Amino acid sequence: MVKTISAYKSPVRLVRHAGEPVSPFSPATLNRARKKILAEIALAGNEMELEGILYTRNEAGALLDGQTEE
Repeated sequence: MVKTISAYKSPVRLVRHAGEPVSPFSPATLNRARKKILAEIALAGNEMELEGILYTRNEAGALLDGQTEE
């Protein structure tokens, strides 16, 4: 039996990797981060490993689209 360990995929990790400030919250910041991350993932073949965690294009897009001020 193989155990699968899932890692928490954080939008904060993606925003920081994109070189955007995490605080204060800004929809424009998330938008810029989303564009940068999706471009990087597209160049890498639709997947990107960040801090040992694999992100697909769809996962990264969903993580950065689903954020609100709360």
